This record gives sequence, C-alpha cells and structure tokens, in this order.
Amino acid sequence: MAKNIGGTLAAMGHNVSCWATGDEGMGLEADDSGINLQVFKTHWPRNWFRSPELARKLKEEISSFDLIEVHGIWEHTVFTAAQIARRADIPYVIRPTGVFTHPWRYRTLKKQLYLALIGNRVLKDAACLHVASQKEAEGCLKAGFDMPITIIPNGINPKVFEELPSPREAEERWPILKDRRIILFLSRISQEKGLDLCIPAMRDLLDTGGLRDALLVIAGPDHKGYLAKIKDLLACYELEQFVFFPGMVHGREKLALYRRADTFVLPSYSENYGIVVAEALASATPVVTTTGTPWKELTDIDAGRWVAPERGHLAKALCELLEMPREVRDAMGQRGRKLVFEKYTWENAARKLHLVYQHIIEGKDIPMNPGLT
Repeated sequence: MAKNIGGTLAAMGHNVSCWATGDEGMGLEADDSGINLQVFKTHWPRNWFRSPELARKLKEEISSFDLIEVHGIWEHTVFTAAQIARRADIPYVIRPTGVFTHPWRYRTLKKQLYLALIGNRVLKDAACLHVASQKEAEGCLKAGFDMPITIIPNGINPKVFEELPSPREAEERWPILKDRRIILFLSRISQEKGLDLCIPAMRDLLDTGGLRDALLVIAGPDHKGYLAKIKDLLACYELEQFVFFPGMVHGREKLALYRRADTFVLPSYSENYGIVVAEALASATPVVTTTGTPWKELTDIDAGRWVAPERGHLAKALCELLEMPREVRDAMGQRGRKLVFEKYTWENAARKLHLVYQHIIEGKDIPMNPGLT
C-alpha cells in the first residue's frame, strides 16, 4: 500500500521516502516509482521489528521531513518514529491496519499492557489516524481513540485490470476447473477469514441447492497451521472432492482465477477493508461477503451480496448467484468493475491523503471523508 500511494505522491512532485524493517520490507525492492525505498536490518526481538539502524537514520534526517506516516501499532518502528517525530515537533499519522476493527484483535492481556505502557500515548499524540473504512473508524472510536480520524479506502491499480486474461487460461492451468461452477476464496487461510462458515455453507449448497457441479477454490497461504484445521473440517463434511487448493497465486494466474470464478467469496468475521474484494470486482466477478467487511455497496449497486457471517446466509447468497443466468451475473460483475475503477484506485487514495497531509501541515481541521476536487 505504502509503495502504491507513495508512487502517486512522488508523481505529484513530492519527495517520498518509504522505510521498512525485516519482513516488512519484502516487496519494497527499488523500482522506477520515484520513492526513496530503504529496508533496515531487524534485531532481537525480531517480532517487534526493532531496528537501531532505522532509529539512528531517522534521528539524522527527521528535520528533512514535513510529515511522517507509520503503519501498525505493535511494532518498534511505530514507537520509535512517533517518539523521534514528537521530539522534533514533526506531525505524524498512524495507520492502525485494522487492529481496532474487532475487540479480539487488541484485548489480549499482552496487547492491553502494551497499549497502557506505550501504545495509547503513541496513538493519542498522532495528528490523526488513517483508516480504510467507516467500520475501522468506528472501531477506533469504540476503543477510546477520539482524535481526528480520516477514512481513505485502499485501491487497485487499474492498469493491472484493463486487459484481463480469458477464463480458459485458468482451466488450462488447472483442468479441475472445467465444467464446474466456481466459488473462489483468495486470501490468507486463517481463522478470521470465516472458512469455518463457508465450508458448512458449501455442504448446504450441495445438499439443498442441488449444485453438485460447484467447486470451492481456496487459494492463499496457510497462517499458523490453520489449513490443517480446514482440511479436517472438509473431511468432517465429506467435501474433499468439492474443494480445490491451488496454493499461492500471483500475477496473471491470479487474474485468470478471478475471471474464471462464477462468484468470489470472502466470508470474514472482520475486515478493515478487504482488498481482494476490490480485485475481484475489478475483474468483473460478483462478490459474496459478510457484514464483517465494509462492502455494503455491493447491495447498493447490485454487484453481489453483503450478508451476516452465518452459515445459512452464506449458503443462500452463494446459491442465488450460482443459479442466476450468466448474463445477469455478468451484468453484476460489470457494475462492480465500474465502481472500483471510478472510486477505489490508488490514485484516488493518494490524492485524498495528499489533501489530509496539507491540512495537517497547515494546521487546518482534518476531514474524516476527504473529497477530490
């Protein structure tokens, strides 16, 4: 995200630096985006992303920055950047990255202790919080953070989705997709993503909906061994032959999967945004997701279904989309594609963020929903 927005800000004539540590820097290799990209070595404790080199460099260069934005809450980089910026009287913005969208994300004893000792001060001294949705903003307020909040949704690069591959490419890569009605899940395979709801909903789809040609494609990386639990659940519901795991997909293969899918599903319990929803819509694929995500617009423009995170609601929504005539479903997909191309691009996000930065630097009130002129 930082690289996408930063590149647009750089193209607008600003000097943009993007600094990261350890694994955070993966994907930040130098390119022609116009950003000063630097990755700093991580030291023990590595899971805190502690980097004395980054801290030293920031102290040396802090006076050259007009503003700093830091992503995360629990990382040493956030604490360090906030502390150095505060001492230099440089405003800083924090992007909580979805931490406050649901209480279970921050109410463990360890995280409550961190907030009490360090995090609350870091957050409350920020010029504002940068969140991705109204849902995330409400979560921040419920958590007790009543400082200015600005809502700037994430985006997609429309150039990536302008020329889409044929669905046939996915079938050639994975022949199991041929002559099947495809439900695609593409995300991290973890507990909060709601696959434990989607799998029994798939059983209902087969038993009561009679859609015996349906195939649930689960693409994405395993998170903390959760894939094993999902496979046990599949065996419990006798669904092994109705689910396919292609593993991690990238680039053209990912686009081909989006295009081949009859519907995309993200059954999450909680999301601050859900970039895969935007990607599916940009690929002209209708989406079924839950009220745990901020995608109510799906129902507003009839580009999919936005339902409660419950087995029955998911099964009903998926059945409705799969049983639609293809031309009706295609029209839904085109409406979703139009929405994303008009509203959810990285350029739009960058221009909104630029406006917020200007307001902060000039001491003006920070808009919660910045518009574009």
